[in-house]
Amino acid sequence: MSIKEIHWTRGDVELILDVDPKALVPLLRQTALDCILVGDSPWAVAFDGAFMWVTNGVSNFMSKIDIATNTVVAKVDISPPGRAAESNSAGVAFDGTFIWVAMGNIHTVCKIDIAANMVVAWVVGLGLNPSHLVFDGAFIWVANYGSNTVCKIDIATSNVVATVTVGDGPQGGVFDGAFIWVANYGGNTVSKINIATNAVVATVGVGTNPIGMAFDGEFIWVANGISHMVSKIPTFANYR
Repeated sequence: MSIKEIHWTRGDVELILDVDPKALVPLLRQTALDCILVGDSPWAVAFDGAFMWVTNGVSNFMSKIDIATNTVVAKVDISPPGRAAESNSAGVAFDGTFIWVAMGNIHTVCKIDIAANMVVAWVVGLGLNPSHLVFDGAFIWVANYGSNTVCKIDIATSNVVATVTVGDGPQGGVFDGAFIWVANYGGNTVSKINIATNAVVATVGVGTNPIGMAFDGEFIWVANGISHMVSKIPTFANYR
């Protein structure tokens, strides 16, 4: 199909424009640039500065994608020894050196060496159904959906150093540079955690089933799954 002229009419005014084919952008260009096959039920992604890492919900491996070639360059086995059939990955985070993956149904988190493409540590002592991970610059925070808690992991030792009780069904989180904010999916609230004291300093009511979160430098944005709305929370307000 070729377009020679564009006609624009409003009332008694008609405007006819000659078209420069080189300047036209095809309207059909509304699909993804490329589609890359990974594992079953891809759930979450994280970028390490060179590669994209994908958790595959019901596959026992992570997919590592070269962003330049759009190809999977590694399938990293994340099955705990002797428990291959049970693995189920969810949230993922990058700490600047390692990829961390939440394994919801076996209640653990694994730590992946991005150069060696292998798991180098398993975190024990977490709550039930870890689902979402947040990095604060020094620690990985894990939302345990089934325990109504958030665990704090020392990235150097891979040990849990604190467990914080939050609201019902924590499943999302974000870091604002000073505090961790956690979406309590079952409680319709957001918990604000002081990363120095490991204590909840505020609980903010939002919509129904909050889950996705983002920080814009001043406000926390929360996607409420059932309410058909997004909540905007000022980080500077004095909540209780």
